[in-house]
Amino acid sequence: MKTLDARLSNLKTALASTDGKRNRYGDPQCKNLYLNIAASGTKSWLFIWQHNGVQSEFGLGSASTMNLEQARAAARRVHAQFDRAKQQGLVFNPIEAKRQAKAKLALVPTTFGDVVTRVIERDRASWKITNGKCGTAEEWTRTRDKYCLSIRDKRIAEITTNDIISVLEPMWHTINDTAHRVQDRMEQVMNYAIARDLYEGKNPARWAGHLEEIMPKVIVEKKHHAMLDYTDMGDFMAMIASRDSMVVKAMLFTMLTAVRTANVIAMVWSEVDFAKKVWTIPACRMKIEARDNVKIAHTVPLSDWALAILESVKGLHPTAVFPGKAKGGFLASGAMNEKLTDTKAKGGFEMAGKATMHGFRASFGTWIETETFFPAEEREFALAHVKKAEIAAYQRGDSVEKRREMMQAWADMLAGKIAVDALRTDRVKSHLRLVEAA
Repeated sequence: MKTLDARLSNLKTALASTDGKRNRYGDPQCKNLYLNIAASGTKSWLFIWQHNGVQSEFGLGSASTMNLEQARAAARRVHAQFDRAKQQGLVFNPIEAKRQAKAKLALVPTTFGDVVTRVIERDRASWKITNGKCGTAEEWTRTRDKYCLSIRDKRIAEITTNDIISVLEPMWHTINDTAHRVQDRMEQVMNYAIARDLYEGKNPARWAGHLEEIMPKVIVEKKHHAMLDYTDMGDFMAMIASRDSMVVKAMLFTMLTAVRTANVIAMVWSEVDFAKKVWTIPACRMKIEARDNVKIAHTVPLSDWALAILESVKGLHPTAVFPGKAKGGFLASGAMNEKLTDTKAKGGFEMAGKATMHGFRASFGTWIETETFFPAEEREFALAHVKKAEIAAYQRGDSVEKRREMMQAWADMLAGKIAVDALRTDRVKSHLRLVEAA
């Protein structure tokens, strides 16, 4: 008789290869679990049991998608169901239980959108929340309600590969990065549906060995964010400043401080020090932490114009600096870019393809580099482009004050108080002298 070790070795060997014959291997470490190998070489896991002398078989899944440990876990779940039924004086049949579960699901149709919602609620606790907002949950919701709108209300059990392709094709060549993120989320949703017996068969949204063989290969050239030339910034700022709305105020403040929109949206009053005229963005919201695992806050010196904007919204909300209708009373994550690119009919500025909010950071950096005497180090620090070797210099007390003059010069140029090229040479050491002489 073979030892348990030998039997287990045979099972693992069978998982790795096949001899082209129909075979069946029992797992010595998990009662009732068998690996079934068809003559074609297809491998699957079976739960085999006997009742009143009659042998029955219940399929647990394909060995191509379920490894040995997962199969054992599935078999243990069936054992637990047998034990509960026995304690209640009942006879459990996994085949009949699965049939009844399917019949129950058929009475209450579960849509693709329903399952997306379940996945969001399942994972929400593990996602980062900043000031009451969960950006990841918002992205998943956008995937459900925007990109997957055509299949959102379709029964999950009826989703096909063609449905998945119909979602991806319209954006595959234009926003390929987004298309891949949507595909990944759809794959996760379908995996959840399969695990909860809401869907039978292989995952129609799986990439490896499936969609990667169907979707065309796309060579994506890295594109920079559309950037408005700094020579046009003053006129643009004056034009949008004529509009009085919370989104516009947030846009102006973002451009004046040259920070990322996400930080302005999540900005709270406790981060602002009016006496010192600074805004301190916590380390947890800074990109440098995610990139280099360095916890470092970003202190932004505030120009007179930026302070005036903050004064104009003070007291409107106890927490959010720029309040909106999103969760927690904040602006929606895409509100500024939508306002920037929407048509005039929708209240936007029709700058699609011409500018992005992130691109204004490049406008700032280019003006500082091309038209001013400010050192490159200060420009990079203002943009929070801080390398590990530069952290000590970045955190020095005089770093903020050096950047203060630069940020005021940027604000004055945007306001038309000084010429675009007024600070081009190092002969002029302070733009304030230019303002006083004007």
